[in-house]
Amino acid sequence: MLITTGGVIAGVALALALNNFLVSELEIPRLPVAYLGITMGVMWVLGLLAVLGPAWRAAAVSPAIATRTA
Repeated sequence: MLITTGGVIAGVALALALNNFLVSELEIPRLPVAYLGITMGVMWVLGLLAVLGPAWRAAAVSPAIATRTA
């Protein structure tokens, strides 16, 4: 969850910075804040769903078996 949240926050920050640059240089309209909020939520959910399967499989393995050397 921390990695996904960090990635979403970094993406939103970069999107805002790029938007400010494009507004100042090309005089295009500003990106609506609602787009950022919706996209942030969707990307956060997709990021968490992407790791749900591997995390569930890893949680099913006993720590004693996972740390045993081959």
